[in-house]
Amino acid sequence: MKRHSIHGIYLAAGQSTRMGTNKLGLPMRGIALGNHALLAALQAGLSHVWIVTAEGKADWLDADLGS
Repeated sequence: MKRHSIHGIYLAAGQSTRMGTNKLGLPMRGIALGNHALLAALQAGLSHVWIVTAEGKADWLDADLGS
């Protein structure tokens, strides 16, 4: 039986124009808001999680999550 892998795509390329600042970098419970959703995706048992960001806008990303 062939087993299929399920991939996730985390769309984090918004401009946050209404917020006035990159909302993914705002702190929530001690970590950046963008990392909360990423942690949920990583813990969901997906084979891979692809992160789509705007160029130069991934400063919120915790380096430990990428390994």
